[in-house]
Amino acid sequence: MRNHLTKLISPLIICLFAIFIIFPEITHHAMIVGVDYAFHMNRFYDTAMQIKSANISPFQTNFGFDQSGRIVNAVYGPVIAYINGLLLLICKTIFNYQIVSNLIVLITAGILIYFLAVKNHVSKFNALFISMIYMGTHPVLAWITGQQFTGMGAAILPLLFIPATQMIKKHDVNLILLAISMVLLLQTHFMSSAVGAVAILPFFIVGLISAPNKHKKMLLFKHTVEAALLTILLTLNLWANLFEVSGTNHIIPIFPQTDFNTDTIMWSNWSLDLLGPLVTLMFAALLIFTIIRWRKISLVNRVTVFTGIIFLWMSSWLFPWNQLSRFLPILDTTVQLPKRLMVISCILLLLAIGMDLSTVKIPQWAQIIKIAIVLFIFGDFAIDTHHNINSFLTDWSSKQVVSSDQTVQSLTIQEKNPDKLRHALLKDNFQKSAPLVQKTIPDYLPAREKITPANYYNYHFRRNYYYQIIKPSIQTKKTVNGTNLNVTWNNNFNQSKWQMIPITKYAHSSVKLNGKYVSNAKTSAIGTLVVKAKPGQNHVQLSYQPSLIWKALMIIFTLSWIGFILDLIFKKGKWHRQ
Repeated sequence: MRNHLTKLISPLIICLFAIFIIFPEITHHAMIVGVDYAFHMNRFYDTAMQIKSANISPFQTNFGFDQSGRIVNAVYGPVIAYINGLLLLICKTIFNYQIVSNLIVLITAGILIYFLAVKNHVSKFNALFISMIYMGTHPVLAWITGQQFTGMGAAILPLLFIPATQMIKKHDVNLILLAISMVLLLQTHFMSSAVGAVAILPFFIVGLISAPNKHKKMLLFKHTVEAALLTILLTLNLWANLFEVSGTNHIIPIFPQTDFNTDTIMWSNWSLDLLGPLVTLMFAALLIFTIIRWRKISLVNRVTVFTGIIFLWMSSWLFPWNQLSRFLPILDTTVQLPKRLMVISCILLLLAIGMDLSTVKIPQWAQIIKIAIVLFIFGDFAIDTHHNINSFLTDWSSKQVVSSDQTVQSLTIQEKNPDKLRHALLKDNFQKSAPLVQKTIPDYLPAREKITPANYYNYHFRRNYYYQIIKPSIQTKKTVNGTNLNVTWNNNFNQSKWQMIPITKYAHSSVKLNGKYVSNAKTSAIGTLVVKAKPGQNHVQLSYQPSLIWKALMIIFTLSWIGFILDLIFKKGKWHRQ
């Protein structure tokens, strides 16, 4: 019993530190309405309303994003969108949801990197130290301060490096753990999974090269390939959705980067700006220590430091992203924000620090000094993190309410009174408060032709989205029935007239105008529906009809999960019997 209680001490401290980080939000009863708040809140509001009304629509957004029928969740973490929608439904208010989701992200990040450290023979004290440092780094806090999904990805990513380090230590890999890690990342945040997949490649390559015999090499290769195949099967819903939507439409991508240096880690005030002085100093000390003791440290430690430094370089202004993008324009919309690569550096370099602190032998009297230094670093870091959260909260009490680090011009705030807006976000049910903040985000809308970084800005997507969807020229009434989005409006002219309806049509969308199906319905440059309305009242019904291929893939996806769960149960039962 005592041993079980002892094991709970570290997770409990991590939970308490998570509360400490967001304590200013709790005590001030304040929120951070960050740069991606409007986008993700509309996603979760939509799934929450789908669950509440039992009108499940995996493709069309029938409640969020001004009930525009656009496709978002199907191609952006569909599973995590429904989980967050359920959480929003339980929490009832957006403030409660923000507090709970912040705690979940912080605690998950802390506990997973703690277990990563312990699995790599880091002492519990040092593992706890690097866990709490990681919880306060920019990649994790991106969710708390900006509602950026990189924060959720950063919370899960440490799990991926448990099987990654096994590749070198054991020349083998736990294929179930590797697959589950990638499945969780893919179902949450595609970019985090892609970065994570690239980051474990050095571990895989070194594991293969350093394997003592052919049998070990084949075992590692076989189990890694099996993990990859299992990952594909367990994320087939995502690939099916991407194929269904992107294969039949010219989808508008995320905005292309025009100058990578504006979104990299920069050197400022004698430190790397997004890391801060203490973490910069820690990483610099680690690099010097690694160079001096290169031959004495373990192979897994060397690969960990090497990979972490490479990703730190790639996320900084020193990496030639602008030059590379001239030869590979696809980088403009795939990498987009190089600073997001910093998450790998934070995980791996902190892990290496933990390994060094735990393996270097020092006299007993020096242990006290080491502990004192570690506690001092942590205390100073914790205070900086606390101040950082407080600085973001200053916008909440201003006339603006939303965070000042975003372009306010791209936001549409329905409630102009700051006090009423604050009250709505804090007290009102999410059904009333979630639609109050909208953002002109054209991502995943269907364009008329293929959109590239070269022609993206020629179409003025944001301006068109604002006038066609958020502030349309006609007044409409929208209702939802099953997966159908119904729109009613009046044509006030005495003759039939072409009118733009504030809903989005994709290739597989089905349109009914006044009870009759419309084939080859007209759309605007961003997919907004255009119909010939008769004088007086008109009615449009919009639904989405996925292809037979999509339905077949979803059957395979469902059977894969059933088979996977049954296999785990069978193996667990067999293990207990033995």
